[in-house]
Amino acid sequence: MKIHDIPGFPNPLRIRIALAEKGLGDQVEFVKVDLPAAENRQAAFLAKNPTGTVPVLELDDGLFIGECTAITSETCWAPRSAAMRGATSLPKVVPGASTWV
Repeated sequence: MKIHDIPGFPNPLRIRIALAEKGLGDQVEFVKVDLPAAENRQAAFLAKNPTGTVPVLELDDGLFIGECTAITSETCWAPRSAAMRGATSLPKVVPGASTWV
């Protein structure tokens, strides 16, 4: 799992806080996006998130999720986060289901 972000920006910070609360920080690779150099407006990044915003969650299966609420929801289903959702939670929904189309 990778998070494409820039440290210190508000929305990426929300994701970092949520991951820290869930004890998942060591399971995520953080990839710094160079916003001042407009890396988020280059074709390679836009292929991950057409809106060009950060953060972007890249799952191991190649799925990209580019909205904070959807990313936070997706991390609830990570293996070590059962304490955040309870041991008898509902089955996993389709990844990215809460992303606006």
